[in-house]
Formats: sequence, structure tokens, C-alpha cells
Amino acid sequence: MNENEVVQLLKHDPSFDLKEKFEKYKEQIESIQGDGTTEEKFYSVVRRLFEEYISDNNKQGIISILNSEIVSENVISDLINLLIEDWRNKKNKDSSIKENEDLNEITEEIIEIINQINDLNIKEKILTGVANHSNPVISNDSIISIMDANPALINVFTINECFGFDVPEIEMAQLILKYKSIEEIKEMIVSLNVRCVREIALTTDSIELKKYCVEKTNIHTAIKTKIILAINDPWYTMRCIEDITYFDLSGEDRTKLIISLNKPQYTKRCIERREFLELRESDLVKLIISINDPELTKRHIERERIITKEINIVKLIESLNAPEYEMYCIENLETLGKIGKLILLIHSQNTDKIKDWLQTEENADIKRILEFYIENLETYIPKTEDKRQITIPDGLGFGIEIECGGQYSDLLTKCAKPKSPDEGTKKFGEWTTGIDGSGVEFASPVLDNNEKSTTEIYRMCEFLQDIGQSVTEADGGHIHFSASYFEHQDGEPPFEMENAYLNLIEIYSNCEKIFYAISNRPGEAPRTDVVAAEPISRRFLSESIKETGRLSIKNIWGSNVK
Repeated sequence: MNENEVVQLLKHDPSFDLKEKFEKYKEQIESIQGDGTTEEKFYSVVRRLFEEYISDNNKQGIISILNSEIVSENVISDLINLLIEDWRNKKNKDSSIKENEDLNEITEEIIEIINQINDLNIKEKILTGVANHSNPVISNDSIISIMDANPALINVFTINECFGFDVPEIEMAQLILKYKSIEEIKEMIVSLNVRCVREIALTTDSIELKKYCVEKTNIHTAIKTKIILAINDPWYTMRCIEDITYFDLSGEDRTKLIISLNKPQYTKRCIERREFLELRESDLVKLIISINDPELTKRHIERERIITKEINIVKLIESLNAPEYEMYCIENLETLGKIGKLILLIHSQNTDKIKDWLQTEENADIKRILEFYIENLETYIPKTEDKRQITIPDGLGFGIEIECGGQYSDLLTKCAKPKSPDEGTKKFGEWTTGIDGSGVEFASPVLDNNEKSTTEIYRMCEFLQDIGQSVTEADGGHIHFSASYFEHQDGEPPFEMENAYLNLIEIYSNCEKIFYAISNRPGEAPRTDVVAAEPISRRFLSESIKETGRLSIKNIWGSNVK
């Protein structure tokens, strides 16, 4: 008999016990024409039979071979490759698979086969194959489905760092909490990434597990503080505050915990032990204000001398919300310099007194700032005459953010006025302002490619340069573009919104390295917290999307996108 005839015998035998089949047809296998040992003929028949099962989509036959004890590990690896190649071909050829229905038939088939495999190592080999980075068979969302249907694989995934899939930490944490006991989670937590540990700690209802995450993992101290607050145990909170070596919190974190206790006497003791608790002056200001004792606050303003920085003294004075006391401090407090007095004066919103100050002020920079406060930034005329035109399409609105620092940062933020009495956002002319970077951030109004917008940018930049504000490594410049441009263009048919977004994502992803390369001059240090602007193209445009041409907003941002 030839090999094909033997394979057909095996295929049509109703039994799915591979060992039984090969015992039954042992003579026929050994009699196959051609060179090769009995073992070589055996494995060749196994491969051919496996191919037949794949071709017929005979899942029971596929599973029977993968579960067979008589097939060697090397042959199993070869068979898995055949199976994965078949899945890959289905994915690439099946036009009925729609975007964002996420290859459901293939995913269901993978889950069904993995669920019925007995050997965990074989399951792992299949997952390694479907995760192949050059052309993965399934998406990140499908991996969650596989683990949910097969909880035994959760440990395999965590040990293997999810096989390179970008599995959302929230979903991973939910699966671990759903299927694992507290003790099991403790054992596996060392193999989890920090973000997943954070989600577990913040999501779990177990106080025991929360405390374990605080004490035994290397999550960021700010996250530890959130967890401690969620535990809501005053005695445990005090232990976390005072055992500075074991819990290794920052002074800022301890300050949040101290304030959360709402115990004035304890807060006063912490202020007295400020050096031991490694509290900074800015932390002490928050603690003094939290006690809500006007006499104590005044004592620290006028006599105690543990608060020495001018801006911190100003914060204490402002916290009292007492206009008469503010004027008393402006006129009598020796620890206040010119900037501090001006900040208090602006805080009082006494325009007449600010005008009086302006009449006698000799510092040109301060005069510019006060003139703006009294009038408007439009009174500031940029010196640059030859302004470069903004070359962007008509109708594409944009805005910029400028971060900078300098001796007038605090004064500039105080000069900003609320947009309305009931709104916290403050405006510096038409620019929104806030604290960021090395001092202060200015966000422009919506701009266009016209001369008015160009003048607006030059006006703000020259104003900041003239008063001595500068940029450091802690500062960044941001440009935002209006998404409404994707809806339509004047004189043209409406865009299909989703396709416009997809085009943008694909162009950006292909050019991302170029954008990063041109963002800093050669040899120039990037912004110190550049991790906040880490590359995103891998998340937006995976290799599988590029390979198939199937790019979808829902694949990128999830099924809740509308």
C-alpha cells in the first residue's frame, strides 16, 4: 500500500484513539512503499492524517492527535505550525470576516481546541504560535476571551508576559481576580507587570490583598497612597505614615494620608516631626491649611518661621480668605517681597490699588504684567514684523500650549482671571493658564491659518520672553488639531469620519519615528518626563492590521467607540 491509502484507512476509521488506530493498522503502515524506518513512516502518516483533519475542519480529529501520548514533542510542534498556518490562511482569505467582528470563527475554533488539549505545554505552544509578531492570528481582545474560557492559562500568560500581546491591564486584573484565590494571586504577583498589579490592588475588595500590594510590590508610591486611602483604616494609615523605611512613601504622599485622617492634633504632631517624616515646606503649608485654625495659620505666617518661602507664605495668607488681613500683610509683613505683595493685591481684586501701584512701579517687567491685568494682552504689540505664515489647510483649527518658568510664574498665574464666576478655568487674555512644567502653562484659543492667529502666537511668545520667562527640560510644547476637520471640507462631499481618522492613524504610525527624530536637536536632552509622550503606533497599528489592510477604530480603541 502507498501512504495515501493508509492515511485514508486511518481517516475513515470511526475511532479517535490514535494509539488504537496505529495498533490496528501497524502492518499497513510498515508495508508503505519507499525508504525510511517504521518510526519515520509512522510520523509521516501522522502528519498527512493531521493535514486531512485540518482540510476537513475535523476538530475532534485534530484534538485526538494533539492529545495523543504516542506523538513526540517535536512532531507536535510541527503539527501546531500546520494548524496555525491554516488559521492564518483563513484569516487572510476569508472576505466574510468583517472588521471588528474580530475573526470570531477563528477565535472560537482556537478556544475550542485549546480547551480540549490536556497538556499545558501544548496549549502554550499554540499560544506562542498565534502570537507570532510578524502576522498574529488573533487580536488582543481575543486573548481575553481565550483566558476567560480557559482560566488555567492565566498563569501561562503572566509568566510569558502575555506572549507579546498588548492585553489591557484592567481586563487582565479582572480575570485574575475572577479565577484566582488571594493566595494564588500573592504567589503570581511577582510575575505581573506593575500596571496590572496596580489594577488588581485598586479593584479588589480584599483588604488583605490591598495591603499585600502596598507592602510587597514595587508599584509607584502615588498608587500605594491611593490603595492605603481605599483601605480606610486609620491605624494602618498612621503606620504607613510613620514607618518611613518599610513603606517608602514620599513626603507628598504622607501629607495626603495625614490630611485624610482629619485629626488636627495628630496633624500638629506630624508638623513638629517634619524632619523625621521628610516633609517639605510645601507639604507643611497643606497640613497647616488642613487644620483650619486661623490663629494657628497666622502664627505660622508671622512668628513660627518654619515657612520661609515667599510663595508659601502667600498661600497661607490667601487660605484665610480675609481681605483686611491680606492688606495688613501687604503693608506690614517684612517676609513678603514685591512679588508676594503683588500676588496678594491681585488676589484681592482691588483694581484701584493695583493702578496706584502701577503708577509708582519702576520694574518694566512687572509693569507689563500689571498693564495686562488692568487692560488686555492685545495692548502688547509684537516687535517682529516679518511673521511667517501658518501653512495648514483652511478650516483646520488648532491650538498650542506653551510651558515655561521664571521668577514671575506665580504672578502670571494670579493675573489670570476666571472665565466666569462659577468656573475654575482661568484666562490670561484669550489664553487659558495653569501650573505645569517648570512653572506656568499657557494654552491658546482655537487658532486658524490667518494673520490674526499668527499675531496671537508672536504676541504671547514675545511677551513671555520680554519678562524673562524661559524653557527648561521640564517644559514641553504641545499642538492640538481640531477633530471637526474630519467631518467635511467646504465645497467637497462630507468625509466618512471613520476613514478620515484611520488615514490619520496610518500616516502617523508610519511617520512616528520621524516625528520623534525631529522633536529634539542632535545631542539635546529630551523632556525629563518624556515617558508621558511615549510612542503609541504599536498600539494603534499592529503588524496584523498592516498585513491584512483591515484597520478599524474599534480594533484600536475598543468596541465602545461610537
